[in-house]
Amino acid sequence: TVLASIPIKIVGVAAELQAPAEAKAGSTIEVKWTGPDYEGDFVGLDVSVYYSYTRRGSPSQLTLPTKTGDYEIKYYIGRDNTVLASIPIKIVGVAAELQA
Repeated sequence: TVLASIPIKIVGVAAELQAPAEAKAGSTIEVKWTGPDYEGDFVGLDVSVYYSYTRRGSPSQLTLPTKTGDYEIKYYIGRDNTVLASIPIKIVGVAAELQA
């Protein structure tokens, strides 16, 4: 026998990311984010060594790979790697000049 009940509304979770559109290879950038910040959530380039846990707060510091190219920064739910948000970033080469 049910003595009482109330309706509940289940809503999805969302995230947003802000970062530069372009950055130098091997540099560290700030990634501003909003999201659920569940245990194990992280912001990174694919599921790789280039990530930062959201528990460290926003903005996150993200070190970029040394390989140039087009990438995506993503907000991942840590428990199953579901992507809640993504933004593109272009990683460009670093110019160096030697003088003797």
